[in-house]
Amino acid sequence: MMDNTSQLLAIGSGIILAVVSYILIDYFGKKLHFKQRFFNIFWGFILGPIIENKLKTTKEKLFSEANGKVLEIGSGTGSTFKYLNFENISTLISIEPNPFMFNELEKQSLKYVRIDDKNKKDKEGSNDNDNDIDNDEINNNNNINNNNNINSNRIKILSKSIEMSINDKDIEYLSFDTIICSLVLCSIKDEKEIIDNLIRLLKPGGKLLFIEHIASEKYHWRIFQNIINPFWSLIGDNCKLTKKTDKLIKSIKGWEKVTISNIFTPLPFNFIQGIAIKEL
Repeated sequence: MMDNTSQLLAIGSGIILAVVSYILIDYFGKKLHFKQRFFNIFWGFILGPIIENKLKTTKEKLFSEANGKVLEIGSGTGSTFKYLNFENISTLISIEPNPFMFNELEKQSLKYVRIDDKNKKDKEGSNDNDNDIDNDEINNNNNINNNNNINSNRIKILSKSIEMSINDKDIEYLSFDTIICSLVLCSIKDEKEIIDNLIRLLKPGGKLLFIEHIASEKYHWRIFQNIINPFWSLIGDNCKLTKKTDKLIKSIKGWEKVTISNIFTPLPFNFIQGIAIKEL
């Protein structure tokens, strides 16, 4: 009898300790930006390279469809840039609210500012000696303001949330030909509100290109995802494993057509890719 009581007390104490630990980590994580700091390292050195390797082919095909004025939500460290065909893009506005990803995102953007400046010089018939773009010159051509935003001729980076970007009138409704979401809706608290805003931001006939992970279709994996979901959100900067983003996107009014397909990978996640076209 005592043994059973001791075991129950040990289990109960373990559960209480786990809950208290979670609450404390979550509280101080928000105060000290622990989640954002950790996720920057976790994504940059561990999770990001693994997922990038598995989704490379899908991204190459899907994101080459971006054209016109483009908005990317949650650009992270700028891994999407290399899949874009900048010849078809007039302007790219990149939104990333995690300030600890900003430096790497800036470095990636400057590569494409350099390419853009070089192409402009070539079109203007510059001499070969003028084609080398000095890094100092590139930095001087970028206006970095107090909000940690980068502006160039083709790329603008906003270090803030999409809600703040709309409220501050950095982005306007009915102004984008393409919006890109790559593994970002899983971390947004109110997905429906954000997707509603994305529809408003798109021009009639504009398209949303997205890659997301969703709750597993397999019962045993769904149980596992539900169990670890609270702790995964701590290390994944609020990423949720149990969302059904595919069904949500399809259910929201305002789309002319939504095409979604599964991405088959050996990873323990269900990935989807899709194109949603706004009504004319």
